[in-house]
Amino acid sequence: MNTEKNNKSEVKHKGVWGWLNQSPKPFLRTMTSMNTEQNNKSEVKYKGVGGWLSLFIISLCIINPLIMVFGLISSYRYLSILFLIISVWTVGLICFSIYAGISLWKIRPRAVKIAKTFLLLCLVEPIISIWLPVLIGAGQELMIEVAKESYGPIFYVITWYSYLSKSKRVKATYLAKT
Repeated sequence: MNTEKNNKSEVKHKGVWGWLNQSPKPFLRTMTSMNTEQNNKSEVKYKGVGGWLSLFIISLCIINPLIMVFGLISSYRYLSILFLIISVWTVGLICFSIYAGISLWKIRPRAVKIAKTFLLLCLVEPIISIWLPVLIGAGQELMIEVAKESYGPIFYVITWYSYLSKSKRVKATYLAKT
């Protein structure tokens, strides 16, 4: 009986101050499971095509091709080898833009890589366009005009490439697939 009393007092004592001597593992397991639940909820919240990703896909499939077509129409005045080069490049970019947008929309494997490749090609285009007038002897005025028009595409590429690299939605939707 005396032993039972000692065990009860130990339990009582352990109940009040015992948490100091206990291992933190149960607490950590509880916190870890809470974090996992929160991560699962956020993955579900961000999973799928929506938010800024939807805007980017609309940009790839509709807005970019329209802007590029209007750019081609407005540059018809330069009926030369420059116009031909820019036309071929632009048609290729239009097709690749739509392909990247559909890949993202249908949540295909490697869709993010395809979209990033498109963006890098968009970054290359303004740099090449700045030097094409000089290479074909069109004049420095045209080079300056093209350089001024290059700021928009460069900003577009930096913005969306950063988004694709850091977005929770992109990670939850596409990185789980690969």
